[in-house]
Amino acid sequence: MEWWRQTFYMIVLYGIAIFATIRQLLRGHKKPEDISRHDGKVAIVTGGASGIGLETAKAFCRKGIQVIIGSPHAENAKKAIQVIKKENALARVEWIPLDLSSLQSVRDFAETFLNSKLPLHIIVNNAGVMMTPYHKTADDFELQFQVNYLGHYLLMRLLLDKLHNSAHSRSYAKIINVSSIAHFGGWMDASHLPKIMPKKEYSPYKAYADSKLAVVLGTQELQRRIYRASRRVTVNSLHPGVVGSQLYQNMHPLIQMAKIVVSQLGLIWTIEKGSATTIYAALSDEMEGVGGCYLDNCGSIASSSLTYDRKLQVALWKESCEWCKLPADIASHRSLKEMNNHHQCQQNGRTRMGSQ
Repeated sequence: MEWWRQTFYMIVLYGIAIFATIRQLLRGHKKPEDISRHDGKVAIVTGGASGIGLETAKAFCRKGIQVIIGSPHAENAKKAIQVIKKENALARVEWIPLDLSSLQSVRDFAETFLNSKLPLHIIVNNAGVMMTPYHKTADDFELQFQVNYLGHYLLMRLLLDKLHNSAHSRSYAKIINVSSIAHFGGWMDASHLPKIMPKKEYSPYKAYADSKLAVVLGTQELQRRIYRASRRVTVNSLHPGVVGSQLYQNMHPLIQMAKIVVSQLGLIWTIEKGSATTIYAALSDEMEGVGGCYLDNCGSIASSSLTYDRKLQVALWKESCEWCKLPADIASHRSLKEMNNHHQCQQNGRTRMGSQ
């Protein structure tokens, strides 16, 4: 890619990050209040062996939830389980191998989980990579697009029936997709979806932003189709905050040094603070039956205008079905009366599913 385009995308992404950092400093950090116990529930947390995923898994275990960590590395998962059990000896946590850069690994993970006969109440699609060097997966997708978006899309589709069947009249099953404020820097149109970029056109900054844009677009369309199919499942996406995580490892050394400095000065959030919005989305009573939101700092805000483009939502859905070899339709499991009980919030595309 021409140097000026690369520089442009870099400036856009770093500008968004600086804006987000200043904004969270001015607003302060909110945390979910009065989270009750959720004994008997089961949650999958992808990327649960480190960072925000590990903090999320720890928080779930504290609330009585059985956690399945999806991670590609056995040693990292083993260490994470030890950390969780050291804090909470009664924690129920285990590991199933999951490599999101392989669609076959995603299918194997789903099959292993389904064979366990466990119910499933929560999926947190947290795993991700950021601004990696050019890499094409064995499935012929750009790495960031597959790991951050498409692998999780396939996982959600494969486990959607299990989620629906595990929900009950008092509680919806939930999917939480970790996106990023960087999605505001993403761009795609219905005729140009980012399955793969030619190497000479590749920008790690644009690829990251596009993958996170796809996460929000996919969340909106999946929630719409779930509603139409009468599934008792809600789907939300979120920005965890500007957090000092391991995702910075592929960035320029000067940026990594700057991250260390601002972290020590308290200018960006800790991992624990970064997990708060995920925990809010998954466990707060305020989010019960609410789907189609983009969350930030434990509240619903508007995502980028592009994420509300219906033509783009549908195009990405159809292509994702083709890429993953899945049917486009989701079968209906709820009566027309229940469907008519729903109401849509007028702000931020927020939808509350009909209660019973």
